[in-house]
Amino acid sequence: MPFWWIIHYFFRIYGVILATAVGGLTGAYVFAKTSEIFYRILGGTADRTDSITWWQYCGWILVGGVFLSMRIYQIRNERVSLPRKAGHLLVNLKEKHVEREDEVPVERNEKIHAKQDDDFIQYCTIAFLGGFLGFLMGVSLLLIWYSLTWSPFYPTSDPDTTSINLTVALYLLGISAVFGAVVYVVSNVIEEMDMKKRLKSYQEEHENL
Repeated sequence: MPFWWIIHYFFRIYGVILATAVGGLTGAYVFAKTSEIFYRILGGTADRTDSITWWQYCGWILVGGVFLSMRIYQIRNERVSLPRKAGHLLVNLKEKHVEREDEVPVERNEKIHAKQDDDFIQYCTIAFLGGFLGFLMGVSLLLIWYSLTWSPFYPTSDPDTTSINLTVALYLLGISAVFGAVVYVVSNVIEEMDMKKRLKSYQEEHENL
């Protein structure tokens, strides 16, 4: 299976998990706070905390299940509509591939030499974009983690007694940002090396003619 397809399916699965976490957290919070308001209005009982926690669980499961179903339904619709767009998409990809192949000998060579002086700025920009996307990935992981603390699947599901360690959260965000920056820079370097290798091969072929 091509690497691109592995990444594609990974983000699809991750999107399903993230949607479930967002829905579960929303439902748990709304159900817990609503039940707490009703208990205050009607007068609390001895097991009020346990009852609120029970409603919290119900909200997480119900709304999380709704979000999960909506995301799966959206993916199924994308699969149904994909064959209609596949022909046009393949034509566009082939045209772009041909244009890129034609660009390698002359235009790509000029672009490579023209931007050599701006390599530092270019890589800084790429690293910043990759770091920002990695930071967003870290935020989403924290959201999933926090949602889990409100779910019935967490050992201590009472949000009043459950807290996310700030140090661990900062480490997670920092590692995600650095990882995103490194991946973006390395992928760009690999692409440049591949283009230069193809350009050198093209030049050697024409020198031997």
